[in-house]
Amino acid sequence: MKILFYAPHSAIWVHAFPEALVAESLAKSGHEVVYVTCGRLLDRYCVAMSAAGVAVLDAQEKKQAVCATCTARRDLIRSKFGFAGYDLAERVSAEDRATVRGLLGAIDRKRVMDLEVEGIPVGAYALYEFLLERKKGTLTFDAKEWSDYLLRLEAALLSLHAAKRILGEEKPDRLVVYNALYSSNRVACELAERMGVATYFLHAGLNFSSRLQTLLLGKRNPFHYYADMIAAWPHFRSMPCDPRMMSSIAEHILVLIRGTSPFGYSSAVRAGEPAIRERFGIRADQRVLVASMSSNDERFAAESGGALAKSDGLLFPQQLDWIASVVDYVRRRPELFLIVRVHPRDFPNRRESTKSEHANLLEGVLRNLPPNVAVNWPSDGISLFEVACEADVFLNAWSAVGKEVGLLGIPVVLYAPTLVAYPPDLNYFATTLEGYYAAIEQALADGWSAERARMTFRWLAVEYGYGLVGIGDAFRRSEAPSRHLIRRITRRLLRAIHADHAEWLDCVRRPARLAAARDIAEILEERLATPCALQSHRMPGRVPALDEETAGLRSQLQRIGKTIFSTAAHSSHSLLERNLGLYLQEKAGAHA
Repeated sequence: MKILFYAPHSAIWVHAFPEALVAESLAKSGHEVVYVTCGRLLDRYCVAMSAAGVAVLDAQEKKQAVCATCTARRDLIRSKFGFAGYDLAERVSAEDRATVRGLLGAIDRKRVMDLEVEGIPVGAYALYEFLLERKKGTLTFDAKEWSDYLLRLEAALLSLHAAKRILGEEKPDRLVVYNALYSSNRVACELAERMGVATYFLHAGLNFSSRLQTLLLGKRNPFHYYADMIAAWPHFRSMPCDPRMMSSIAEHILVLIRGTSPFGYSSAVRAGEPAIRERFGIRADQRVLVASMSSNDERFAAESGGALAKSDGLLFPQQLDWIASVVDYVRRRPELFLIVRVHPRDFPNRRESTKSEHANLLEGVLRNLPPNVAVNWPSDGISLFEVACEADVFLNAWSAVGKEVGLLGIPVVLYAPTLVAYPPDLNYFATTLEGYYAAIEQALADGWSAERARMTFRWLAVEYGYGLVGIGDAFRRSEAPSRHLIRRITRRLLRAIHADHAEWLDCVRRPARLAAARDIAEILEERLATPCALQSHRMPGRVPALDEETAGLRSQLQRIGKTIFSTAAHSSHSLLERNLGLYLQEKAGAHA
């Protein structure tokens, strides 16, 4: 096959290097690889600039510095991997650029969704990164926002012209991009799909303890990928989880507990803080519900950009409708206490400095609450796992929290089962108001369950194992901050001598052939939707026995609990600790 790698963001090394590894692997499997890079076509603004912390309205000198990095890393990859290919800039004519300028000058800010080129809604696609970074929940723009959007639209339009010409020339059998939701990549994917070319995306895995050592490799985009993964869940649901995989899954939870990942939103569990019951004034006889809110702007961006179908007919059209209903329910139930946990992304945090439009609504609405309702604002600095210590039931919108606390055995109730990126049968759910509150009552009655934790481990074995390809034999970088001062100083010195020394080392240290080479080739050759469809995953060599899985479950729950309770001294004798303790004692007795 001829496989086109559409790779305009070489400056983002943690994207570009894994992408190059996959390309090389396919070339060594006998396929023709065409590797296409940017060549400063997107020099007014691009994803790589955003990743480097350069704002869209910053001086052009800052943007050119990112372009210089992108060019240097492109050249490094070409020299070390020997890829045939060229730059996007070589395939965009002066006439194309004039056409783009004309479109930008004529577009109406109130009708951005109407702009189509070659039948592709490029006006909507260009909204994706803009809405995410601005954390917007509406399509109204002030003057600065409009200038911001136009630069992103320009990049998408230029990429569209380049992709059209390149796809016409190369006529590839497959197209591969890193993150198919980036608008400059997405327009190329859409053109390819319309030509009958199967498109694949790459993305780092979501286990934060080994994120860069694994890759999502799936058809179309992450929303299709997760739909296909969930569709494959019945095959894996009855398959006991390997204890080694359980240990890896637990490592992800430990990273969240310690707050060491740049991609985790929750604060770290901290010692010396007031107990959750004391902090919120919860009586000893009250049972605790936690309503975990989700990131509103991420869903809005995906829906507005057309990557995610708009969800009509939800039980609660907006999260605020959901919270208002639950508050009213708890108001009449003094034996319950509700903690509304606002999603940290709505406010400035260590990843983003922007406050969302949704946050302003929350601050206006979450006032004058009943005495048995409290709000956990991100500024409180309270870890998800500290709240989980006293939670009888979590109520979830569509956050990953639903699987993270489910892994601890805590019951979770959903009102929008179609929106979660995991099988909703891991939680309780309903689509009618009567059914929703009946599900909450059932979850309260059922309480903590080790079997719930077991099934969540099995799903995460799919998400963090069967659904990924491994590149750990070629990419060993860690995103955790180094604890060794000498190593940090050495890295800084080497960077000062040669800016891309670490990247050069990655290239020269890579193995001659990836261990996952056969899997990667099979996925593209057979047009498989996800790695879950690989024959090696469908028919694993050895499935662990149930008692092995149970031993692993006991070991990892004990490990996670010990980390939480030893760090948060105030959690001693919390509900979660008692539940875990009873389970571990029960199992210890059974094995005595």
